[in-house]
Amino acid sequence: MIDNSSLVEKKSRNWSFMSYFTYDNRLKNKIPYPLKKNVQENKDYTLVPQKVHDAFRHWYGINIVLEFLVVYDQDNKPFIDNHPLTLVFKLLPPIFYDKREIEFVEWDFSSVTKICDLKKEICLKFDVPMRHVRLWMNDKQLDTPDQCTHDLRKMKISNMSEILLERKVNNIWPLTKEEEEAFYLIKKGVVGLHNLGNSCYMNASLQALSNTPVLTRYFTSNNFWNDLNTSNPLGMNGKIAKQYGKLIHQLWANNKATSKHYAIAPKSLKWTIGQFSTQFSDYSQHDAQEFLSFLLDGLHEDLNKVIKKPITTNPDYKGQP
Repeated sequence: MIDNSSLVEKKSRNWSFMSYFTYDNRLKNKIPYPLKKNVQENKDYTLVPQKVHDAFRHWYGINIVLEFLVVYDQDNKPFIDNHPLTLVFKLLPPIFYDKREIEFVEWDFSSVTKICDLKKEICLKFDVPMRHVRLWMNDKQLDTPDQCTHDLRKMKISNMSEILLERKVNNIWPLTKEEEEAFYLIKKGVVGLHNLGNSCYMNASLQALSNTPVLTRYFTSNNFWNDLNTSNPLGMNGKIAKQYGKLIHQLWANNKATSKHYAIAPKSLKWTIGQFSTQFSDYSQHDAQEFLSFLLDGLHEDLNKVIKKPITTNPDYKGQP
């Protein structure tokens, strides 16, 4: 028996939503265990043609079958991509698959996969027209016409990168405020917040703060601009307060209510917070209290009226040192 167990991770992957696609859209056979990152070709293992592999398997048996496709880079040079990139796709809005709500999926792609081919495979998987899907990483759209032919390496997309997959619903892009307003009229304050991955912790905190009357009136009246402190070394250059103020204005816009539901995506605020706290830069679940504490501290320092804190000395107690 040929034993390949030392080449793979012991923990099995959940393949219910995972497949490996090459740049030319061919679906690779599923491997039940991921290949270890530190194993090296011609040192820990040797690649053989399919017929040789089948003969060894027939003669000796193989406990774990590892099969790889030959792919081609942009210079049309063939190579074996032994370590495909695992990409995490956060779905906005979530989809229903097999009677379950799916908020994120993981897929393996070759590093030479072009952005346009990656998008094509995703749309085929979910049976969604390509024109109804946009791909984002951080605050940058990936599938723009000038970047569509770039591969994952050129786009500097690494293993376990998180990509936001935005789907148009009812002809509306969830992340585009202006397009949404063309379809909906908002009731003041009665506005939902789209989950950006598992960002319910953030949305719950923002909704609670939004319904704090004194604080909301402070931002909707634009009084906060007079207190903005961009030079406080303990603050965030005023960026947190600015983005939070914009979000509050969106939530409490003076528009007439209709029977339609309305929700916006707090994308700009989330990405701004992620610039100052890497803990909240991803799309994973986090503690709501920790997020709320960070946000309140950021607002406090961004709006601190003491522009330059004076140097003070503690007086002696009753004249004693």
